[in-house]
Amino acid sequence: MGPPAEVTAAGPRPHRDPATVSVVVPTRNRAAHLREVLDPLLADPATDELVVVDDGSTDDTPDLLARVGAVEPRLQVLRREGIGAAAARQAGVEAATGTIVVFVDDDVVAVPGLVSGHRARHAAADADDASHDGDLVVVGWMPVRLPQRRRCGDAALLLYEQDYQECCASWERDPAMILTRFWNGNVSLRRERVLRVPVPSPHAPIAYHEDEDFGLRLAAAGATAAFDRSLRAEHHYHRPHAAFVLDAYRQGADRWHLRRAFPDLEDRLGWTIVPRPLPLADHRWAQRALLAIALVASRLGGWLHLWRLETDSLRLARRLERRRGYLDADRGVPSVASR
Repeated sequence: MGPPAEVTAAGPRPHRDPATVSVVVPTRNRAAHLREVLDPLLADPATDELVVVDDGSTDDTPDLLARVGAVEPRLQVLRREGIGAAAARQAGVEAATGTIVVFVDDDVVAVPGLVSGHRARHAAADADDASHDGDLVVVGWMPVRLPQRRRCGDAALLLYEQDYQECCASWERDPAMILTRFWNGNVSLRRERVLRVPVPSPHAPIAYHEDEDFGLRLAAAGATAAFDRSLRAEHHYHRPHAAFVLDAYRQGADRWHLRRAFPDLEDRLGWTIVPRPLPLADHRWAQRALLAIALVASRLGGWLHLWRLETDSLRLARRLERRRGYLDADRGVPSVASR
């Protein structure tokens, strides 16, 4: 992976004392793995408070959180009923008491010292420039946990990891891209900033790209950003092919909404956000036929360990569904719900 790297976007930075840190974790139906997420956060001495927002779980999550809370006074549990990850994050911020908020997703496992690292990063920024006004957003690194040996069905994981690493490379080339192509699973910023710029998007319906929308609104409000690979966590990403393709449809629809909300977005990205068409694929019948063929080919490639066939076919299915999602949004077709 190479040595740790850091990228910092330029901007004013004032002195402030990051007195306390609240970690906010939105979760839903991840009882089997949630303890793995919570333990390293609670083991970090910089975690003054851990706010877990249970977003309508129907598994053993409430019981697990009750057991942890019985022995850990720093744990604060909120129960909400299916409000979505962005609104759950916002509820956690509003209930938090810390000066700094660290967002960690419920499938992201911190390495030891992650919270301390985020806190130190803000303290260093404050000490560097007395004009700092609490505008710094720190984005940590969260590479996907990859299997030691490829298995059938891993194409979605590998395509997701490829996208993420390409995004990290864009942040290192151009720090302005950190908030333009924002990922919110290992991030810290001042609580007061989130109270002024809420996580949930006002540009409804945003079903997938809520992170990007939040980042773009933070940038518009004057925030600056830093990407720091030393702030590492492991992303335990998993998507069956069907869910991965549904995500692609949501991505396409959200690109249309983001393009409307931020007219200069394509200039800032340096590439078009409109998925390129395929011959005949904009016809409904052709799109469905090509998608079915791509999904069958991907499954067949996985079963036969023909890895390139599995990956390339799923990549084609993703491209088709991104295009369909974009066109449906342009036609006014209601967006697919995020949950």
